[in-house]
Amino acid sequence: MKNYLITYDISNNKKRNALIDLLKTSGFYRVQYSVFAGSTTKEGVIKIKTFAVKLLDKNDKIIILPIPEAVIEKILVFNKGSEKEKIDIDLIFNKKVVLFI
Repeated sequence: MKNYLITYDISNNKKRNALIDLLKTSGFYRVQYSVFAGSTTKEGVIKIKTFAVKLLDKNDKIIILPIPEAVIEKILVFNKGSEKEKIDIDLIFNKKVVLFI
C-alpha cells in the first residue's frame, strides 16, 4: 500500500458526489472540501483513475499525488477548528493502530 493525496475540481454535483463516495468507500479521508488522503494499492489507484476518466467533463480535473513515507512525517496541519475537525495524519496514513475491546 502506498499513500496518496487526491484532489479534484468537478463542477457537476452528481459526478462530484459519485467520486466522493468512491474515495470514502476506498478508505480515503476527506481533509478539505476537494482533497482526500489515504493509503491504497496500485489496483486501488487504477480503480479510481478508471472511474474518474469516465466521470470527468472537459474542464474537470483530478490529481492523484503519491506521498512518500519520509514526507508524511513532515506534514504540518494548522487548524483552528473544533476537536471534531482536526486532522489525524497518523490515522489517515495507517500509522496508528487502534484496538477496541
